Amino acid sequence: PDSGYMILATTQVFTVDTVFLDSIFINKLFLIRTNSNGDTLWTKLLNDTSFNYLTGYEALDLQKTSDGNLIALGGIGCCSGGVLVKFDYFGNIYWATAFSGPDINTLIFGMKEYFDKGFLVTGSNGHLSNPNYYWDVYLVKIDSLGVIEFDTTYGEARSDEGRDIEFDLDSNTYIVSKSWSFPLEATPTTYLIKLDKNFNKLWYKTYGTPTSGYYNQSMEKTADNNFVILAPDYGFTHKELHIIKVD
Repeated sequence: PDSGYMILATTQVFTVDTVFLDSIFINKLFLIRTNSNGDTLWTKLLNDTSFNYLTGYEALDLQKTSDGNLIALGGIGCCSGGVLVKFDYFGNIYWATAFSGPDINTLIFGMKEYFDKGFLVTGSNGHLSNPNYYWDVYLVKIDSLGVIEFDTTYGEARSDEGRDIEFDLDSNTYIVSKSWSFPLEATPTTYLIKLDKNFNKLWYKTYGTPTSGYYNQSMEKTADNNFVILAPDYGFTHKELHIIKVD
């Protein structure tokens, strides 16, 4: 509101493990509030007993909500799911919701506010003991009060990781993912999934070649209501940054 900035970070906190009665450092979500010149006004642990996991957190994303508050996304430990925290510009928490996929291991990567003021979060879900180490794209829907409405997965022949989310004017959802399924090669391709209003898969498209690896990181809606995907390419013989525009 005052043209300042809010920064979401990860910090280490010294604490006591009440189970093993040991002193340890764990990662916590950390807020830094600055003025428009970048001078620190205050700092605060984004902490709540409802998501006080000893496995620690990784700061992933921070966005402004349509009602003028903030939403933070954090990853829990190593492959243990995520946490979504809604709070005001003073760091006062409205709610915090932890979540994980149907299988035992979940990685979280991206989020977006939905049309109903709830939130969609994407990542990947699988099992570290899976002999083929195959994971699926993970999607969870959380309402405006922090209640989990549903979660589901979308997968192809091999591992797929949901990275970012966008929407079109017809309320369809798009998940941009990193996939090892097209073709069945060692390098990943960009895997774009379109979902209808009920989150059923309508189609998918892939971008990349067997000799290049499109490690997509983000997707944004353009002014002409198309989408642009940022996809670093770590190929066998070259390294490039690709910008892919799709309708």
